[in-house]
Amino acid sequence: MTEKSLKDVYLFWTNKGGVGKTTLCFHTAITWAQAHPNQNVVMIDLDEQANLSSTILTELRPTEPGNDRAAASSRKRPRDALDDDASSTPQPAGFKYTSGAEQLRTLQNTDVSDGHYTSRTIMGYNQADRDRLVSECKYSPPADANTTSTTREGVLAFLVNPHSEKFNVNMPANLYLLSGDPRTMCLVPEIQALLSAPGSLNRTPGRPCPFQVLLESIKRFTKQVAKELPATDGTVVFIDCNPSLNIWTQMGLVASTKLVLPVNADDFSSQALTNILYSVYGMFPIGGPSASLEKGMFHNVVKDLGMSMPKVHAVIHNKSRVVTDPTDGKGNVRKVSAFEALGGRQAKILFDAFEYAREGIAGTSPNDHARIFNLEQLPKDGQGRSILPKDKSEFAKAFTGTMRDMFSCGVATLHGGFPLWCTKRLRGGIKSNLNCTSVSNGAESSFMDLIGQARATHERKVAASSAPPRTLLNLVKGSVVSEDAVSDLWREFNCSSTDVRRASTGS
Repeated sequence: MTEKSLKDVYLFWTNKGGVGKTTLCFHTAITWAQAHPNQNVVMIDLDEQANLSSTILTELRPTEPGNDRAAASSRKRPRDALDDDASSTPQPAGFKYTSGAEQLRTLQNTDVSDGHYTSRTIMGYNQADRDRLVSECKYSPPADANTTSTTREGVLAFLVNPHSEKFNVNMPANLYLLSGDPRTMCLVPEIQALLSAPGSLNRTPGRPCPFQVLLESIKRFTKQVAKELPATDGTVVFIDCNPSLNIWTQMGLVASTKLVLPVNADDFSSQALTNILYSVYGMFPIGGPSASLEKGMFHNVVKDLGMSMPKVHAVIHNKSRVVTDPTDGKGNVRKVSAFEALGGRQAKILFDAFEYAREGIAGTSPNDHARIFNLEQLPKDGQGRSILPKDKSEFAKAFTGTMRDMFSCGVATLHGGFPLWCTKRLRGGIKSNLNCTSVSNGAESSFMDLIGQARATHERKVAASSAPPRTLLNLVKGSVVSEDAVSDLWREFNCSSTDVRRASTGS
């Protein structure tokens, strides 16, 4: 049975830069899409750097005689400095590399509003939403474009399908993108003027105030997209944000239902968790001589407006260093001691906050733990009730996951805009483009962290009796990804470029 509904909206955000938010959001979302082909997966880039967008729009693919899609593509844009950069990019022998920054410029120069100059990006959508022009927007691919995409209207005019539109055929066919745009920062003064206008926070019966209308812009987008995309088993949204709590991050928080917190093994990440508990959920109020200013903090404003925040859903210890655990005899891994120690401290910060919120202290009300943390992540008793954690270890077991450092494969996948399961088939292009020869092993380790151990049928040297770790995808989903989906993903991972060519030619 198909269901046109919005299943979940995940926000990957930490109030700190450099923790790997974009990388984790990229790999989690595209792997989710591949594992759930009957769902629509929508990615929204709210970061003015637009790194997520440029990665998704980058394409590295094998070339075949007489089948150079890039040469036949009719996508055009005004010539500028980016053309020179693209033309100077070394092309790996037997492969075609197309810069995502170049393709992003195509979207920025595509008008979907018939003369109102509304770009096919987050910038254009926000303009159209504020001017109430979204329903009038339309995108039609050029008649001679080498694409299977069709005309889209309304919110769908802003959505890009990288696969069907031939921006990046390495992306799953059910993946969509609302592209980022560096020009969003140009809107900040205009937005600030709107918010400083008299009455911007005043509500009238039955009508939200202007600030609430602005904050709910992305929320409206996700709901409408879920209604209008082709009927599937629902729509899941992944949002990438700037590390600061700017207006775009605030829109992401309002739109999302679950908050995924990537952290590193450092004290800055620990402080970031404390900052989030304060700025988003109002815990640990600062007080002091400037206490009156806290009334204008984001958490107080959304509370006064009756708006809900996403629940803390998962904490990902990213870029971790691990070693084989010699104590279990099954080849499982554990974090290096320093990483484990700092991860334990971060778990304590969150567990303490969980307990304070349950008791109603530190700026909270009794039982606020259910408002701040997603209790569905906790194990259940015989009657289906959540079993609350008794200490930081039990909390960590329920809410945290580990993603080891991706090293060269992380660089390669982001540079080439491809999923981990495409590493082997594209390694010729990786080698000649990046002079990198040891990507496959790192990709295999990262893929294991993401989806779990390959089954015995895929000749993994792991004891069949070893318990699978709680993988990143399982942690984010809140349930176990099917074994069939995991097996299919590993089968894709183990395909070489020769296998792919054979399958496409039927030989």
